[in-house]
Amino acid sequence: AKSAGGFRNVLASDKNRLLADSTIEWFSHLQNNLGYDLKFSKIGYLWLLSEDEHVKLKDPLNKMLSMGVELRFLEKEELRLVIPDLITDQSDEEGELMGLKSIDVGIFGARCGTVNTDALVRSYESEFLKLGGEARYNTTATRLSLNPKKKLGIPGEPLVCQDVTLTGAKTD
Repeated sequence: AKSAGGFRNVLASDKNRLLADSTIEWFSHLQNNLGYDLKFSKIGYLWLLSEDEHVKLKDPLNKMLSMGVELRFLEKEELRLVIPDLITDQSDEEGELMGLKSIDVGIFGARCGTVNTDALVRSYESEFLKLGGEARYNTTATRLSLNPKKKLGIPGEPLVCQDVTLTGAKTD
């Protein structure tokens, strides 16, 4: 898979956060209960903000906190202790030319991290094969076969309004 494999749950939308949280739990289950070595690691994610940016994000951040998102706020002094080489003052000529703002606040998302996407795909394939699926490589699917979940007996099914299930594929 061609992905960096980063994940986060620092999201203000209920649906997106629930999807992210359930995905993080699934990764944990695959590694800790089913034994797949996904290199799943909750290393966190750190956003560095100016005071103006932090003020603009107060409402969404408070909403996330009320929804149980694990956030930790770090003031400039604490950031300097954690990351000694971090340059927080961007008021010099270079910073101004690049349009950088000085860093005043750090926001650390604790349930963010990484997963090895190749290992994740291999785990999905393994679980699919256990269910009786078949994996074919270097094969082009030229047509998918869809059937309605509940047949109505009408010609041309499945219709746009019907729930469908994938029942097969025509290959080259």
